[in-house]
This record gives sequence, structure tokens and C-alpha cells, in this order.
Amino acid sequence: MNSLLSAIEPAPSDPFIERVVSPDEVQGIQRYGFRIGPLGFLFPEHCPGEIVINPEIRPVPHTRNWMPGVMTLRGNLIPVFDLYALLLDAPADLHKPTVLVLDQGKQALGFVLKDPPQWLTGLAEAPAAAVPVPDLIAAQVSKVYLQQETAWLAFNKTHFFTFLAESAKSC
Repeated sequence: MNSLLSAIEPAPSDPFIERVVSPDEVQGIQRYGFRIGPLGFLFPEHCPGEIVINPEIRPVPHTRNWMPGVMTLRGNLIPVFDLYALLLDAPADLHKPTVLVLDQGKQALGFVLKDPPQWLTGLAEAPAAAVPVPDLIAAQVSKVYLQQETAWLAFNKTHFFTFLAESAKSC
């Protein structure tokens, strides 16, 4: 049986078969990330994400301008945040929004995006002091990673989501 398997396995020098890379051979961390202007944010580890195109976002009275409202997804109300408005004072276009929903069920939050998330490889941990993090969210950033010249922020999902929910309430 082993001779039969070895007879049908491609030879290592076969140019048409891609070499499978083991996780031990990959350099750096691999994760999905999304950009808010010049800032890169990594998906929290083991946290599902979903893109929703043009959802109906209903406004919530007495909330900040960077919380455009809530949307429904599979029967769950999902709060939606505009990090562009919060961090860059440049609100995203909400005419036909793209929303990234992180997590599921009652723990889910949505973020308005201008660009789709991207798969990142080769992330190397960097000293937090080497990257300017906005003071507003500095307490929620757990680690900073670099990919070539771009900084990516890892955040504590629970702390970040709680911070957004509590900060969204207006006076």
C-alpha cells in the first residue's frame, strides 16, 4: 500500500504542485485586519467576522454622531459604530454602507468600513511606544504589530466593545 501511495504522490520537483507550508515555517503572525484611515486594526483572536453590504441602519436617539445606529442580523440587534468619525473626524459615507460585524449574537458589534478587511501575514510584534496610538483608544490596545512599514493594532475585544458602548451615550 505504501508503494502505491508513493507512486501517485507528486515528486518534490514537480513545478505545478505548490509546496504546503507548515505553520512552523511561517514567519510572524497571520490575522485579518481592517483599516480606519491610517490606522490598522486586527480582528480579535478567535473572533468571527462578517461583511454586510448596505444594511438598513436605524438611528438610536441620544447617541454620539459616531454611532450611526443599529442594524438587524439574523434576528439580533447589532450596534454600528463609525470609527472614521470617532478617530479621524471624517465620517464614513452611510448612503450604501459596508459593515464589518465582529463576533456573533449579543456580543456582536458592527464597524462601518470604506475598504474590505485584508488577510495579513508576517506580522511582527513591535514596542507600543514605536507607534502613535490615539489617546482615545490607547487603553484598549493590547499589542502593536508591524507588517513592513504599516502598524496594526490588536485590541482587547471586551474592553474595546465596552468602551464604545459606554462612550456612545450622549450627555
